[in-house]
Amino acid sequence: MGLTSRRKGKVGERQSCEGLRKIGVLGASRRVRNREGEDDLVGALLGVSFECKLENYVRIAKAMRQAIEQAGGDIPVVLHRETVTSGAANPLCITLRLADLPKLLDLYHQQRTWPVPAEEPAVRVADG
Repeated sequence: MGLTSRRKGKVGERQSCEGLRKIGVLGASRRVRNREGEDDLVGALLGVSFECKLENYVRIAKAMRQAIEQAGGDIPVVLHRETVTSGAANPLCITLRLADLPKLLDLYHQQRTWPVPAEEPAVRVADG
């Protein structure tokens, strides 16, 4: 894999983690060293295997086959965003097997941190 491809992969994984955190999956982080057959994220949702794609044209079927192969007994999920755009930013999208949707929703509701905690405001002490 070339340097540009690895760099784009890191960006896609970081964007996926950020997107998951925004919806209450706070533990998501990218795997530091991906080996063949490992999912891209750790600490996201137990029981879910994430494959992240940031490409000019995402090949969904190919990405889903890869996610299924590496998922083991977990739910295979592809988080993807196309980089080719006509001026507007393309959204981060999710692809999974329809039959896995009820279990994914159940795992999400069990494991999310909601509402997402806001940063603590600075404490002000009023003078006298």
